[in-house]
Amino acid sequence: MHLKRWITAIVLVPALFFILLKGSAPAFTVVVTLVALLGLKEYFTIVNPPSSPDKFPIILLILSHVMGVAIIWGAHEGGAGAALAMVALNLLITALVVIFSFSPDSTIFDSAFKQIMGIVYVPLFLSFLVLIRNSDQGAIWVIWTFLIVAASDTGAFYVGTHFGRRKLSPRVSPNKSVEGSIAGLATAVLVGVLFNQLFVDGVSLFQAVGFSVLAAAVGQVGDLFESALKRRGRIKDSGSILPGHGGILDRIDGLIFALPLAFVFKTLL
Repeated sequence: MHLKRWITAIVLVPALFFILLKGSAPAFTVVVTLVALLGLKEYFTIVNPPSSPDKFPIILLILSHVMGVAIIWGAHEGGAGAALAMVALNLLITALVVIFSFSPDSTIFDSAFKQIMGIVYVPLFLSFLVLIRNSDQGAIWVIWTFLIVAASDTGAFYVGTHFGRRKLSPRVSPNKSVEGSIAGLATAVLVGVLFNQLFVDGVSLFQAVGFSVLAAAVGQVGDLFESALKRRGRIKDSGSILPGHGGILDRIDGLIFALPLAFVFKTLL
């Protein structure tokens, strides 16, 4: 399993960094769009598994994928305001679906809430990749955020596996430990500060430490949130597209939570 994880990372990470650094902005947005669509597919499989007696309305599935694309490209063409406008439009259309599909014993409200959360959780959060990438020194910031979250994940995994004693959140993810979480934060700070000193302009050492800690902590929250979703859906992995890693959401669960933080942090500097 560990070998598959490393092989997948060795193949995919350089390819993604090449597109990020050398590819055009539209090409990068196309990649983010594909990731968002795959992530949405996995999300709806988790929240409405095939074994569920309640079938998810097909109109909301179609709406989710259409609006997912609109949010990503709204961010590309019009910035954060356009992306948020697409989220608002999605809310309006979903409300209309609820109104015209409502009956006292209907599960349409549950489906609508799942749809809205999915839109925020996957395409809206991923749209911050596009927003950051299209800003000054954006590619460097995307890589920086990615490396911080990856370092936290790696440090937490290996230290937690060998030295973890106290459970971090046993009802959500029994294998995660307090020791692993602390090690993940420490690893993230080391990697984040080193990368900042070498490649990032205009960020002090103090700011780099703060950003690294916050991004890693938020990334761990994202990891636990996806674990909670999977536990509710009674599945182990969100998918199987990435050998050794599971699905798309299994790989980016921490990153997508850290992206809004990175955007705000970068904007305020």
